[in-house]
Order: sequence, then C-alpha cells, then structure tokens
Amino acid sequence: MVSVVVIVTLLLTGPIKAGPVAQNQAWVFVSEEGKRPWGRFLPGMEPYEPGCGPGVGSREVGLKTAQGEPIDSLDLVGWKDGDAYRIAVYAVLVGAPGQASSGECGGSRRQREIGSVHVRAGEEAMLEPMKAIGARPWRVAVVLR
Repeated sequence: MVSVVVIVTLLLTGPIKAGPVAQNQAWVFVSEEGKRPWGRFLPGMEPYEPGCGPGVGSREVGLKTAQGEPIDSLDLVGWKDGDAYRIAVYAVLVGAPGQASSGECGGSRRQREIGSVHVRAGEEAMLEPMKAIGARPWRVAVVLR
C-alpha cells in the first residue's frame, strides 16, 4: 500500500530533487576597459533602495559630483528591470555618516546617483554616465551561469 502511494505521488508531482538548483542565474561582472573583471554581484529582483541592495563598491580619490561634492567611493548596484537588468552607479560622499559596506541595509549614507544603463543577459555596456564625474567608465556584463 505504501509503495502505491509513493508511486502515485511521484507520478503526480515528478521526481524528488536533492535541493534547489539555480540554473541560468544572472551575474553582473564589472571591469575596466581591456582588463579582467574586478568585481561581480547577483542583481536584485526589486529596484534599489539607497543603502540597501546587492552590488560592489570601489574606493575613489579625487572625484567630485556635478555639484562639486567630494566622492569617497562608488557603489554599483543592479536589479531586474523588465526583460533586462538596470545597472546603476552611485557616488558615496565624503564624510557620509553610517558608511556601511555595499549590500548592508539601513544607515544614512549620503549618495548621489551618477547614472545607469539597461543591459540584457548575454550583453555588456559601458557606464558612460561616469564621465560626468571625471571617472573612466566601467564595463558591465550580464552573464547567465
């Protein structure tokens, strides 16, 4: 009787799997022109909230926002946006209180959005808005793995 229940259950639900296996998960790889990637992250499924979100950061020296505010670091974040991914770069301002590392929520980091690009899986783009703050644009690629 137990064998019949197990067989009927398998026929209705399909085979039992060892655990969830993420297939074709999107990764964002970050690099400078002509160089190997220096960072990567899994983009979120929801739009970015300042101070929260998956991403990577880079310490920067000598950069200023369009308003003349000195920049301490740049945060790169991303999220699912329709059939592609929105990748945005934010400036973290010098002296910003509560400077948590990228990916931690909360705190009161003072940030300014520099700009963003829309990238489909399997494609790459340059973060051209970075030129507005005097930085060399990073290349971002969305790769399914």
